[in-house]
Amino acid sequence: MKKRTIATLAALCAAATLFAGCGSTAATTTTAAPAPAAETTAAASTDWDYISGKGEMIIGITYYAPMNYLDDDKNLVGFDTELAEAVCAKLGVKPVFQEIEWGSKETELAAKNIDAVWNGMTATAERAQNMNLSQSYLKNAPVVIVRAADVEKYKTADDLKGASVVAENGSMAAELIESDDFFAQGSHTLVDTQVKTFLELKAGTADVVIGDYVAAIGSIGEGTDFADLVVSPYKTFEGETYAIAFRKGDDSVTSRVNAILDELTQDGTVETIAKKYKLESQIITK
Repeated sequence: MKKRTIATLAALCAAATLFAGCGSTAATTTTAAPAPAAETTAAASTDWDYISGKGEMIIGITYYAPMNYLDDDKNLVGFDTELAEAVCAKLGVKPVFQEIEWGSKETELAAKNIDAVWNGMTATAERAQNMNLSQSYLKNAPVVIVRAADVEKYKTADDLKGASVVAENGSMAAELIESDDFFAQGSHTLVDTQVKTFLELKAGTADVVIGDYVAAIGSIGEGTDFADLVVSPYKTFEGETYAIAFRKGDDSVTSRVNAILDELTQDGTVETIAKKYKLESQIITK
């Protein structure tokens, strides 16, 4: 037990150092999932047996508001953070949040470095082929984000000629940056977190960001570190939904989580959490 505690503390320090490069100073996640005990792995006939045998669910995230982020006291908070905690309490397992590279989420999940991806992930047919997806629980849509002073500057595809357009690697925005003709004349760059797209835009090293509407609610505008960034009204996309990803194979975890999501939606817990993060209009109810 002592050996594992020291390793976990070392991992926390490493995560804090990494995140400090983006303007924050601490992290409450681990950077490497602890290896399960051999007897637990051997006895696990389903993915739920594996997770419940460990007594914890390793949840892969990236840092961005309002889904999973550090508050002023360096505590991990956010809509997805609190929802995951509520679901795990019902499951009887401990949630352990681990920062990942978003572009490697499928690999991390399949390798059992994490047990879930719970971080504002858009549900797509392609992702459903590689991961077990929960029912959709939140509405979202891609948006174009610019500096407030540039709203009128980047209105059309022609306006983006030569402009630097940035998106998060592995995201739906990364697909749009290559597939949508609106961005065809710009220069394209992918970075490893959504927060870095905002940092690039704020610093002037990018002109346009393709991001999530939900991220924009919590991360940009008045009262945030990115007060000078706004959502452009001149380019819209079709709506999307968020889902939670689990390992491909049996649905022993997915079915349990879906049932609990239904319960927490019906008893008002999801709405209560959503209101804290200004997301009540985005929740999905049956």
